[in-house]
Amino acid sequence: MQTAKERGVKLVEHDPVATLLCNEIRITGVVTKAGKHLSGRFVIDASGHKRFAGKTLGFKETFYSQPLAVWTGLSAGVPVETIFPKQNYTGFIPHTHGWTWLAPEPGNYCSWTRMEVKGRQQFNPPSMLRDFKLASEIVKSNRRWRLFRPVCKEGLLLCGDAAGILDPAAGQGILNALVSSARAAHTIFACILNPEFEALYLAKYDDWFTTGYLEKVDLLKHFYKQHGVELSDSNIKKAGHNQGPLSVKF
Repeated sequence: MQTAKERGVKLVEHDPVATLLCNEIRITGVVTKAGKHLSGRFVIDASGHKRFAGKTLGFKETFYSQPLAVWTGLSAGVPVETIFPKQNYTGFIPHTHGWTWLAPEPGNYCSWTRMEVKGRQQFNPPSMLRDFKLASEIVKSNRRWRLFRPVCKEGLLLCGDAAGILDPAAGQGILNALVSSARAAHTIFACILNPEFEALYLAKYDDWFTTGYLEKVDLLKHFYKQHGVELSDSNIKKAGHNQGPLSVKF
C-alpha cells in the first residue's frame, strides 16, 4: 500500500464499490457506496469470493463440482504433541466426501479448515479438537468450483477468485490472485500501447485464465481420486454456455 502511494496511486479506503460505470461499449469506472464516481480506461476486479463485477454484469457461471461447504477456525490450548505426536507439521486428513486440514500455531493454538459436500457439513471443529476452546469465530464459505464466462470485456478484467474459484485444497488461491493480477495489468498495458488490438489482448487473457483454471480442475480431481475423496460431478449443472470475451450486452 505504501509503495502504491509513493508511486502516485490514489487509494480510496473504507468506501466499497456499489456499481460499475459503463456506456454502450465498455466499462468506464465505478461508483462507490459514498457516491464517488471514479473513471478509468480499465477496471480490474480483485474482489475475491464476493465476485462483484461478474455478478453485477450477469456473467454466466460454469460449475465444475458439486456445491461444497468450507469452514475454518482456530482452537486454543492445543499441545502440539496432542495432534502431531512426532513432528510439528501441518496435517491433511482426507475422507470420503471431504477433508480436514490442521496446522499448529505458536502458543498452543491450532488452525483448522474442513470441507464437505454440501448437505453433509456440520459447522464444528474436527473431532480431535472438540474438547478445546475456540479462539475465533467459525468462518463459513461456499467453495463450489466455478468459473465466470467470460473473465473480461471491454474496460474490465477479472482476476483471482473474482474470475474462478476452487476449494482450498488446490493450495493456489493467493498465487493465482497475484499471477492473474499481474497478467491483467500487463494486458491493460498492451491495450493502452496498441488500442487497435484491444480485442485480441482481452481474448488472450480470457483464454490464458480459462486454460489455467481448467488445468487446475483436472489436477485437483486427480488429487482427490488418489486420496479417496469422492466429489461426484454427475449432478453438476452448467449455468449457460461459454461466451466469448467480448459478447456481454448492456
